[in-house]
Amino acid sequence: MRILQVSSAENWGGGETHVSELVKSLRKSGHDVVVAGRPNGPLKPQIELPFLNSADFFTAIRLKMRLKRERFDIVHAHVARDYTIVAAAAWKIRGLKVVFTRHLLHPVRRHLFYGRVDAWIATTSQILETLTPLTQKTSAVIPNWVDLEQFPFRPHPLHRPPTIGLLGQVSPHKGHDDAIEALRRLGRNFKLLVAGKGDGS
Repeated sequence: MRILQVSSAENWGGGETHVSELVKSLRKSGHDVVVAGRPNGPLKPQIELPFLNSADFFTAIRLKMRLKRERFDIVHAHVARDYTIVAAAAWKIRGLKVVFTRHLLHPVRRHLFYGRVDAWIATTSQILETLTPLTQKTSAVIPNWVDLEQFPFRPHPLHRPPTIGLLGQVSPHKGHDDAIEALRRLGRNFKLLVAGKGDGS
């Protein structure tokens, strides 16, 4: 299959790691995979588009021209602000399947263009529940994965006290407050280490 992966991400994070690994895996399986994104974006896209905002009509038109010319079987978007652009670009292009993956728990607002979406992917069952109003066709939970060959499990004795690591962007929607509250309930016999990039607030 010929697949276009779309991500307007500006920085590298978990979502971008997911897209990068997905592209590698699909190519390894024999599919022809192309990435569309911002110029100089973290995923080094082959198709560069401005992706100014979710209502970027100019990017939608340019993307539509590429979709018509290059005859993709699937276009797959991962960032919420790209959904309307991709759905608009795919409108009335026959034979093209549109797939969106939702990586965040926040609900997605309904949009007329989402009628063009063939399938929604949620990375957790909780995220899938937030998509219920949008999933009239096909929806499924497909968790992000870890390459077990790259990160093999190595048993080791627990630290004293047992240490819990939280690695990722330091941002309100990532649930650091929940982790701290959970640790408070566990008591003082556990240690929490937080590492990640944040805005300092």
